[in-house]
Amino acid sequence: SARTAAAPAEPSTPSFLGLSRREALTRAYAAGWDVQVSGVGYVSEQSPPPGAPLVPERRLALRLVPGPGTASP
Repeated sequence: SARTAAAPAEPSTPSFLGLSRREALTRAYAAGWDVQVSGVGYVSEQSPPPGAPLVPERRLALRLVPGPGTASP
């Protein structure tokens, strides 16, 4: 039988966009990330971006801005 393209999804970087600093750090540390945070407020940018393939280093950079994040709930 032919194989379909629906292979199991590779682990990918979760989205931290729109989360508060506390929530983002809680989730990141629980998942084993080494986190660097700049700014205050809510996550507006992250590197690596959401959906990027996971890498062994698990380094995450979060940029925060005041006020609610731009991501949809």
